[in-house]
Amino acid sequence: HVCEVCDRAFSSVTGLGLHRKRAHPVQFNQGIVVDRVKRRWSPEEMELLADWEARLTREGCRGDLIRRLVGLSGGRTMDSIKGVRKTGEYKRLVAARMARGDSPIRVQSEDHAVGSASSAEARWEEELRTILRQDMEVVSRLGPAPWAAGYLVEAGEAVLASRDPTGPLVQWWTEVFMRELGSTPIPSEGERRGQDELGTSRQRRRRLFGEIQRLWKTDRRAAVSRILGGGTDLGPQSLGDMEEYWAALFEVESSPWQGETEQVVERWAMGDIFSPLTADEITGSMPAAGTCAGPDGIEPGEWVRVPLAAKRILFHCFMMWGEVPSQLLEAETSLIPKTAGPASPGEYRPITVASVILRHYHKILARRLGQVYSHSPNQRGFISGMDGVGENVVRFNAILQKARKSRRSIVVLSLDVAKAFDTVSHEAILSVLRAKGAPLHLRKYIQSCLRRSSLRLKWRGQRSRLIRVARGVRQGDPLSPFLFNMVMDHVLSGLPERVGFWTGVSGVRFNALAYADDLLLFASSEIGMRSLISAVESGLAQCGLKVNPAKSWSLCLNPSGRQKLIKVDSEVRFQVAGSGVRALGIADGFKYLGVPFGPLGVQKAEPEIEAALYRVHRAPIKPQQRLEIVREFLLPATYHELVLGQVRREDLHRWDVRVRGCVRHWLRLQHDVPNSYIHAPFKYGGLAVPELSRMVPMWRRVRRERIMQRWEDMEAEEIGGEVVEVTGLGSIEEVRRGQWEDLYGRVDGRDLRESAKVKASYSWKGEGARSLSGREYVQFVRLHAGCLPSLMRAARGRGGQRGALWCRAGCPRAETVGHVVQVCPLTMGGRILRHHAVVGLLVKAFEIRRYGVYQEVSIALRETRVRPDLVVTKGNKAWILDVQVVSPGDELNVINARKKGKYHTREIHNAVRELTGKIEVDTVAITISWKGIWSSQSVRDLREFKLGKRILEWIVERVLRGSHMNWSRWNK
Repeated sequence: HVCEVCDRAFSSVTGLGLHRKRAHPVQFNQGIVVDRVKRRWSPEEMELLADWEARLTREGCRGDLIRRLVGLSGGRTMDSIKGVRKTGEYKRLVAARMARGDSPIRVQSEDHAVGSASSAEARWEEELRTILRQDMEVVSRLGPAPWAAGYLVEAGEAVLASRDPTGPLVQWWTEVFMRELGSTPIPSEGERRGQDELGTSRQRRRRLFGEIQRLWKTDRRAAVSRILGGGTDLGPQSLGDMEEYWAALFEVESSPWQGETEQVVERWAMGDIFSPLTADEITGSMPAAGTCAGPDGIEPGEWVRVPLAAKRILFHCFMMWGEVPSQLLEAETSLIPKTAGPASPGEYRPITVASVILRHYHKILARRLGQVYSHSPNQRGFISGMDGVGENVVRFNAILQKARKSRRSIVVLSLDVAKAFDTVSHEAILSVLRAKGAPLHLRKYIQSCLRRSSLRLKWRGQRSRLIRVARGVRQGDPLSPFLFNMVMDHVLSGLPERVGFWTGVSGVRFNALAYADDLLLFASSEIGMRSLISAVESGLAQCGLKVNPAKSWSLCLNPSGRQKLIKVDSEVRFQVAGSGVRALGIADGFKYLGVPFGPLGVQKAEPEIEAALYRVHRAPIKPQQRLEIVREFLLPATYHELVLGQVRREDLHRWDVRVRGCVRHWLRLQHDVPNSYIHAPFKYGGLAVPELSRMVPMWRRVRRERIMQRWEDMEAEEIGGEVVEVTGLGSIEEVRRGQWEDLYGRVDGRDLRESAKVKASYSWKGEGARSLSGREYVQFVRLHAGCLPSLMRAARGRGGQRGALWCRAGCPRAETVGHVVQVCPLTMGGRILRHHAVVGLLVKAFEIRRYGVYQEVSIALRETRVRPDLVVTKGNKAWILDVQVVSPGDELNVINARKKGKYHTREIHNAVRELTGKIEVDTVAITISWKGIWSSQSVRDLREFKLGKRILEWIVERVLRGSHMNWSRWNK
């Protein structure tokens, strides 16, 4: 048996078939025969034909009925249609439709169409008035500064009297934030100096280092994107080009509503939307720290400090008046490239940022609306509490797998809606809101926001003119996903229910999967898909939207009953918006929601980890910045693809090896530093670099279980894709526990076992690393990992006399790093300097907090003298403090207790009372290991002084610096 493509011979037909399928998929797919002498009528085709016949009969079509059905059926012959019309099943379908009749749903535009809610409206408004008066009393007690309470009280009184509160509200935030809304200047980009290519390579690298460091301080994500090549380079377009394109897009008037609207079924409860806001709602919806300020320049950090009562007065004024000031509806739009080197303004994505005040209010409103309205079951985009991306990816893969395994025909069409968020009709949004039962007060508020919105483009350090937004919703507004999803719900509701892919479960058909504007259509036949296309195009046109055929594609799988195979049939073509869409072949791949797919399901994930590591390695940045990029950006960017795509354990292990190799190179860690030190979390002494081979399988399992809890309409085995299982580990926490237990079981990691007790012991490896130089960070990590060179460490795994490993300074002890740093007489001076440096930091901290400080007081006892490092006083109390930097042979708290017991005697306390004149005396031991790990009891005792966490971190850094200095001087 010889392969006709590569002439390779096989001993069996089965072996040859497997070879052709894997090595030559195109030729194998071409060999599958799906043509039939007599095409059978699928249930979907019969349902559609019965619908058309019933409709034509009601319209009075008699003589040319069969001819009209031939035209609608898409390729069926007249004899074929005559034959199916004679069957009993078909006659029953037509009879059922004729008996049911045609009762189209009409518009109910009047608000009193379903009952009256005047009493309910009165209740929620009265509740708002009550809470508003209470908050006004609270705010009035705050005084005029710094919260300008008088303006808030004036605004509250205005809205209670049914007057416009805009004036006092604008005066309030102008006074509080000391700026006019929309007046914050944007820094100029300045002129390029044209010196990027001048100088030697070292000079250019230094110049680039400075640029990245400045960018890192202001926008860390932008700096990382520049290093990783994330496609952030802007194209050659000028502000004029951008303004011309986007103004023409936004300022076009919304197309009028052209379709029938679903009948109002029930009114949304006003109390669920406009009831008084709770403290939990306000605090739980705060914009995240670090997010951008709007045109008014109010930062999230500033807004957080505004009292809760003031925020609630503001939001309740918005609720009761039904409008927000027009200044809040002005926004800034940044244009983000969709691809590297965009050639036209249309290749950018507009992200609009409004005031943090409006974003906060709309986030609360969006959460409430999500609780009173349920989106279409086919829509999973931006819905709270739902893993929409995961569910859609898994369902799509399961559908393809089901079609392949059961050898059922399936037609898939991916539709790209052109500029969906930017061009959706405002009239469509308002009409759909009315049809879904939204109350008039809410509709008026949304109408006010839509019709008064405006924006300025932000481009290359400049702002455009004010552009009126006559259509579209703003990407970046928390309310936009809800409004857009409602419009898409209308489009999805128009799809014919009898068309779709049957999963095998009774009554379950899939005809669409939607993630916001990302739409997949499913049918069991070509004619079924054409009916779906017609319905979608009609629904989108009613909403002012249209399909972009250039970015759409189709996929057709047809079974071969004789060969028991399924063929990717690229001969089946469809037209959308008057143009043909690309038909996928067996060798074509595509991405759906960021996950690689092929015609038969999810494909192997191949993130560019190695190429990204090379770019990080070549970048002129600090070692700790390289580590931070890998830990927080590079690897997390691959999680989505690795968790939802196909992945092999061998690939995960290979990427782990590459990452560890880079980390060892950047930090100068020897090959025998345990892998668990690199992967264990900061808290447990490691560097917190994710270990893909352990974590990805766990994440896959956890995410699968979460999706399966919502899965009711498909078999569990169709969840999609092979999942790498890890035996013996039950949870992510157990995986992490295995990492740090392995680390503590090593000689080099034994000293780190108490690291988790105090955050200051490990914070220098994360956020605290930004204040360290690259050299210091590498030194600290090597010291912390216990991998600094010594005779004992170099002799691991080798034979030899123990005497040959004694300290080279002449000590009769083994030469270890601990001995060199803590015991050897040659480093005694360094240990004293380290100790005094820690004491000096504490002295400064106590003096700043107005403690009385006595240093190295000599206290005479009956037989000896003691000299505690510090005696501090405040009020009627004195404390004896003594600092020690120790080797953690015993538990640190035990060592701390011994030191405390040395000074915690009646004789010493009496001497301190006599010295300070204080009645109450206490003892505090300050214990930290030479690797910078705090005794937890020491930290608890120090909290009484309220020194702050930063002083604890400074002491750790000073101890590490002193310990490494001891080792360095010993080696000179």
